[in-house]
Amino acid sequence: RPFNGDEVQRLFTSPAFTGCRGPRRRFDAGPYRLMDAYFWIPILGYYTGARLSELVQLHLGDVALDGTVPHLDFNEEVRSGDGSSKKHLKSAAAVRRVPLHDDVLALGFEQFVRRRKADGRAKVCGRLFFEVEFGADGQAGTVFSKWFARLMDRAGLDDPSLVFHSFRHTAEDALRNALQPSYVINRIIGHESGHV
Repeated sequence: RPFNGDEVQRLFTSPAFTGCRGPRRRFDAGPYRLMDAYFWIPILGYYTGARLSELVQLHLGDVALDGTVPHLDFNEEVRSGDGSSKKHLKSAAAVRRVPLHDDVLALGFEQFVRRRKADGRAKVCGRLFFEVEFGADGQAGTVFSKWFARLMDRAGLDDPSLVFHSFRHTAEDALRNALQPSYVINRIIGHESGHV
């Protein structure tokens, strides 16, 4: 199910986003605002409706910030790094470009990407969120999904039907409420339909 407004506020005002005790104490309030993968992936999920695995496997070259419309380019091409970090999308409709909301840029996403492009660890593998490991099952979202479930519990959001995938439903509802046509919604979300 989608997040409601109170749930979104509760999640994004939790210590992982407002200030925590450190990298291993993200759920406890403290002075450190760690703007790494664990900060950005939920924000991007909320604003883009992208699948968790699509976000985790983004490469540095998949983020376009210098053009007219800053966007994320979801594709299966390995354009940077050593070529060892493969990408896989769910369907042909999942290959798409999704514009970045001004709020994401105002939070400092562009600065984050520029720092990552200068970081040797990101250059080696080519992945934007290199610190998130793939699961033992080979899936990009497995490890982060478990962390996100703990974050939700610590934020007091314990409804089992509220998961990372709920951001997709939230984004769909927001686009529908903005009176976007279904073919636009399907294209942004990456749904297969006769219109895509």
